[in-house]
Amino acid sequence: MPNGNLENYLFGRDGSSSGGGGGGGTAATAGPAAALPSTGPRMVSSGALSWRDRVRIAAEVASALLFLHTAPIPIVHMDLKPANILLDTHLTAKLGDVGLARLAPMLARPAGPAAAAVQAGGRSTVMDSRLVGTFEYMDPEYMQTAQYSARSDVYALGMVMLQMLTGKGGKQVISQVEAERRDPLGFGPCIDPRAGPWPLAEAAAFADLALRCVAYSRQDRPDLRSVILPALTQLKQRTHLYEEQQQQIQQQQLKQQQQQQDGVPPMFLCPITQEIMDEPVVAADGYTYEKLAITEWIKRSRTSPLTNLPLEHTNVVENRTLRSAIREWSEQHSRQQEQPRQHPQQYQPPTGEPPVAAAKAATPPPVPPQPPPLPRAATEDFGGW
Repeated sequence: MPNGNLENYLFGRDGSSSGGGGGGGTAATAGPAAALPSTGPRMVSSGALSWRDRVRIAAEVASALLFLHTAPIPIVHMDLKPANILLDTHLTAKLGDVGLARLAPMLARPAGPAAAAVQAGGRSTVMDSRLVGTFEYMDPEYMQTAQYSARSDVYALGMVMLQMLTGKGGKQVISQVEAERRDPLGFGPCIDPRAGPWPLAEAAAFADLALRCVAYSRQDRPDLRSVILPALTQLKQRTHLYEEQQQQIQQQQLKQQQQQQDGVPPMFLCPITQEIMDEPVVAADGYTYEKLAITEWIKRSRTSPLTNLPLEHTNVVENRTLRSAIREWSEQHSRQQEQPRQHPQQYQPPTGEPPVAAAKAATPPPVPPQPPPLPRAATEDFGGW
């Protein structure tokens, strides 16, 4: 059963009051989105969507749209918006309110030799007798020419993605995100803080894809099947890597606490491996890492492991002062470990035997006193009596 809609979570208001020439409360489940795996029950409350949930929901909505667009008789939703994206108790997305949807048999992909002539990738359009939808999410070319296509839904999907990224509504979100993307270092403030610590690299990829979807020209928007859904699927899969990384960080923190209990100075530990550094080097972010660890990190990412900001360069410099301090500490620690510990020999009672009883058992019992010998006469046989 639906538990709410995306608008409730993003803006904290009832989607039933949203504007638009909608078809009332009509709801339908579209495509395989309902069958996609969820990550388990979550607390349902307004604004509780994590960035991982938002990426997954975008992928599920794109999958549902592709199901509609590739049906034997293609269907264009025409009113995709947060209020029409229903979420169940597991926050799995379903498309609702299909009252404005258009059947578009002329958009079906032809088979055979005719297919090559229609590889314009969704450029085929249909003339509509009247404009329908919600202004904020309507294709600009559709409003200008009254012609729609499958990429009219792509525009609406891009608007929804931008709103999931920022937590803000209105068409002005396009210009806001575009301005932020021109300054990579200033991109972070536009991300909805309620989404949690969204990695800048992942948020930037999500934003760039959304901006391509809201291109004014229909021909400039990416194809849903070949570009959008694969990109969102890849972003969704990478969220699992961040979950695993978070678990590793927690394990490293526990390990660091144990090392601190053993007396290891925190400055001697590599922030990546949480182990004592052998070749400490300083990276472009100003922090010191184990040389092998930061080198492997830079091969996979050009961002700082600690600040998540882009690294200005990939060069590293030896931290000789810290290396000398680590080696001096290691030698002293090794000598302390090698010193023998003398303990007095103590009797260890057998397992399960009380100490008192064991102590008594360890001492032999005293020999009872022997009676004095009898006189010889007493030992003679008086059988003659």
